[in-house]
Parts: sequence; C-alpha cells; structure tokens
Amino acid sequence: MVVPLAVRLVAAVAGGLLVLAAWTSVTGTLIVSRSVGSWLTRWVDRIVTRAFGLAAAHITDYRRRDRLLATQPAAILLGQLAAWLGISFVGFGLLLWPFAARGVASAFTYAGSSMFTLGFAEPAGAAPSAIVFLGAATGLVIITLLLMGKISA
Repeated sequence: MVVPLAVRLVAAVAGGLLVLAAWTSVTGTLIVSRSVGSWLTRWVDRIVTRAFGLAAAHITDYRRRDRLLATQPAAILLGQLAAWLGISFVGFGLLLWPFAARGVASAFTYAGSSMFTLGFAEPAGAAPSAIVFLGAATGLVIITLLLMGKISA
C-alpha cells in the first residue's frame, strides 16, 4: 500500500514535534539547574509512582516495603531514559518516512540503526543523511548527559 506524500509529510511534522519534546524534556531534566517540568517526565513519573504504589500497597512488612520503595528513583530514571530514547526513535522514524523508498519499515530501520548501533543502514540523499546523523547524535547525547548527571550527583 502506497501512502500519499501529504500523509507522510504530516507524519514527519509530528515526528519533528516528538523529537523536540524529547530534547526539551532531556534539557529541562538533565541540564537546567532549576526545576523544569515537561509532560514527558511527569508522565513517566506518574506511571512509575503508580506501579510502585500498587506493588507496595500489599506489603505489610516495613523493611520489605522500604527496600522496594528505595528502588523507585532508579526506576523513574530508567523509565525517563526509555521514554526519551523511545520518543526520539519514533520521531526520527517519522521524520525519515517521506524519504524512505521502501516504506515506513525502512524509515524506522534507518532511525534505529542511527540511534542504537554504529549505523548499519544508510539512506540515500542529503536530507535523510542529515536526519540520520542528528538521530545518532541525539541517542549519544541523551545517554551521555544522563551518565554525566549521575556521576556528578
């Protein structure tokens, strides 16, 4: 099935907005020295907090409950990392879709290849190559900033 170019362009705009949302969340969480909230970090925080609340509600022993709740901050941080990388992956996949000759699957292959590996798939053309390099830098920067923030804390 061939998807019209107009639909792919709308998807690319949505992908660009997803990438911007991820960058904004990463910047506000890991770089800005004051408290800056974003919908993405609040969303992850609520999901993890609810999951831990449900799990801890059935534990009556204080020590076991405390051990469980002590892991909550780490789970929130890992959840944020997964959300940032996942949103970025989807965003870059949608950004590459108008340029992908073999469809949306190849667009997500390019996005995943650039963000999570050493780049085994390379699209043809200047614009897709620039998007792929931006995706590779995004994945690297997100993980680096997270590690640097954890080391300096």
